[in-house]
Order: sequence, then C-alpha cells, then structure tokens
Amino acid sequence: MPKTLSPEDIIKVRNELQLSVDDFANLLDVSFETVRSWESGRRGCKGPAALLIRMIGKNQEILKLLGD
Repeated sequence: MPKTLSPEDIIKVRNELQLSVDDFANLLDVSFETVRSWESGRRGCKGPAALLIRMIGKNQEILKLLGD
C-alpha cells in the first residue's frame, strides 16, 4: 500500500522550497485547496503526488525536470 505523506512532511518540503501554498500547488499541478487539505490533514496525500513531493524533498534538482 502506498505511503501517505504526513501534513508535517508536506509543509516541510514546501517551506524548504520557500514556496507559498499557491506556488506549491501550481508546481504540483493541483489546486490550492488540495494542498491546504493535505497540510491540514483533512485529506491524505498519496500516490503520484506523494511520490513527487518525496522525490523533491530528497533532491531539489528534480525541479529542473518540471520546467514549464
């Protein structure tokens, strides 16, 4: 079963990137409300989004691959 990221893990990665919730949502191609629900714990972050956030958290160089 895929591991769900904790709200603290998501906030930590976003803060390390020095991104607002809106900018982080745009980076991940999800809505502002989705990121807010992950960070508040109302909704679990799992699947491809969780994997991408985990990868970014381990190596921010991955962001270069996500260019516009």
